[in-house]
Parts: sequence; structure tokens; C-alpha cells
Amino acid sequence: MTRTRKNSRKSSKKRTSPGALGKLAVALAALGVLYLVFETTRVKDLSRHSIELEHEVNRVLTESGVTLDQILQKYQTEEERDYKRWVRFTKEVQVKDSAAPALAEKLIKIAAPPYKAEHAKKPDREEIRFYYKGIHINEVLLKILRPQNVVAIIVDDLGQKKSIREFMELDVPVTYAIIPGLPYSKFLAHELKNSGIPYILHMPMEPESYPEDDPGDMALFAGMSREKIEELLEAALLSVPGAPGMNNHMGSRFTSDFKSVSALLDILKKKGMFFIDSATAKKRIALEYAKKIGLPAAENEFYIDNKDDYDYVVKRLKKLQAIALKNARTIAICHITRKNTAKALKDYLPEMIRSGVRFVPVAEVLEKPDTD
Repeated sequence: MTRTRKNSRKSSKKRTSPGALGKLAVALAALGVLYLVFETTRVKDLSRHSIELEHEVNRVLTESGVTLDQILQKYQTEEERDYKRWVRFTKEVQVKDSAAPALAEKLIKIAAPPYKAEHAKKPDREEIRFYYKGIHINEVLLKILRPQNVVAIIVDDLGQKKSIREFMELDVPVTYAIIPGLPYSKFLAHELKNSGIPYILHMPMEPESYPEDDPGDMALFAGMSREKIEELLEAALLSVPGAPGMNNHMGSRFTSDFKSVSALLDILKKKGMFFIDSATAKKRIALEYAKKIGLPAAENEFYIDNKDDYDYVVKRLKKLQAIALKNARTIAICHITRKNTAKALKDYLPEMIRSGVRFVPVAEVLEKPDTD
């Protein structure tokens, strides 16, 4: 009996054979492979990154004053590639050409790591695309709204008289150009600024007819050093404080001299100002150089009142109307010193408006070249 019990105890202690251990190892390895395959083929959802960035895009658009009317279209698409899933958001927003660069810059700043932004400028739009680790998750297309059939009228030669009531009564926006150093130059600059009315510096420059026609004490002359040009410009801006830009008073000789013009425009760019070439010279080089250095600039295209005669001014306004209806943007100049100009403008501008011509400050029709 005892012997039998011992044999029974021995027979209950079975050992795992080497073959069984091998099979277990193979099974575990297979499970590991299956898990690895599962992990590498499982689709990762990255939509939260798309949504996070979309919130930031909406915040910037709202803070920049973009309204619902400006959002031409918006949509989202579900994308899947390389075992990754995400949502791509797209918006097309209509903005003025003057507002597009600043808005694009604000949007680009959203793209802090791990996000990245790409910016492309096209003739009619600016495209900002956002990526998360190489995946395109968002895009904002800024469609440029350029003004059509608009006219910017500059009223030259302010500063000698305190009152400009006749022109202030016009029902359209105009831009006033103030000559520095005159009795009411600083007064008018302050009054216009406080009233939110656009004005610029009407900087005297040397004409071809000098010395028969004297441009004045603060005038810029061809051949002046850069330092002297900057000194006189600083003095002029003290007389016409706050002017965001300037056009030339006389200046047919100065604006024809490349060295002089390039020095002046370099200084204006440094100051963040713009330049309007009054087009008093046959040889016009300012606009071309302004484009080269990226300075906002434009050229006058039409003089309204070379003669101080009511019928003549009305005739010129009819011609300006025809030009404006063919062109996107037109700049025209008249003079505060003409006795008949304000009345002719007041009488005929309503007809121009009825025909589809719109009037804007000159800052809205500047050419703002891409220098990237």
C-alpha cells in the first residue's frame, strides 16, 4: 500500500516538454506580431488639432473685424491617409486690398509649433495654409476686393487761408494737401486730423521754371544731399504734423532727377509714409522706383482746374467721369486757390455718383507692391 502511494505521488509531477515550450514561445511571438500590426495599422484621429487651429483662425478673423458678409464660403472635408484621419477646414474671405497684408500676417502668427504656415500671394488673393506635422489641416483664402470705378480727389495748396468751407461742404471724401510753412499749415493739419479728414503734405520741390517760379523756403532742390532732404522733410512735417504721405508742389525738375527722387523715397519708406507723384514732369521715375523698394505710391492722372473757369471745370469733370468709368482707380488734382472749382464740384459730383463713380481718400488707391 505504501509503495503504491509513492508511485502515485511521483506520477502527479509532470514536466513540460521542450516541444510544448517552443509552441508557447511561438504563440506569444505571434501575439506580439499581431499587436504590433494592430498598433501600426490603427488609424490615428488628428481632428482635435484641426479643430484647435480652426478656433484660432476664427478668433483672429473676429478680432480683425471680419464680418459674416465677408466670408464668401466655408466648408470642411474629412481626410484619411497613411493611417491618419483629420478634418480640413477651408474659408474664403473677401477683404480690401489695403487690409489683406495685415490680416495675412496675423493669421501666419497662429502657426506656432507643432503647426506650420505657408503663405502664397496671387494677383487676386492671398493664400495661407496650415499644417500639423506635414498634414494640411486648414486654409484661409483672402480674396482681394479692389475698388472699381473709384476716384481719389486731392485738393492742393492748402495753408494760406484758414477757411476751406467750400470744399468741406462737398458730399464726397477728398484728400487735402497742405503746403508747409504757411500761416495756417499747422492749424489746418490739426483741424483735419481731429475731424478724421484725410490730408497729406504738399512738399515744395524745384520746378524746371526756377527761378521764375519759386517753390518756397522749404523746397527740395535737385542735387541736394540726402541729409539736407531729410532735414527739410523733418521741418515740413513739424509744420504739417501727422501727415501719412505726401505729394509734390511744383517739382518738375526735382522729380525728374533719379538721385534726388530715390533719396527722398528711401526716406519716406523709412518713415512709413507714402508718395503721390503729382505728375508735373514729362519724365516720371518716382513710381517705378517706389515699386522697386516697396513704397506705397501712385501717380496723379488728371488735373481738374488748370483754368479758373466754371464751364471749363465742369467739362473736365465730365471727362474725368468717362475715364473713371473705364478704369478701376483714378487720381485727380484740383486747387483750393481756384474760385470756381468748389462750386463746379458741388454741382457735378452728384451726376458722377449716379453714373457709378465712387470717391475715396487717396490712401485707398495706392499701389502696394509685393517685395517679398
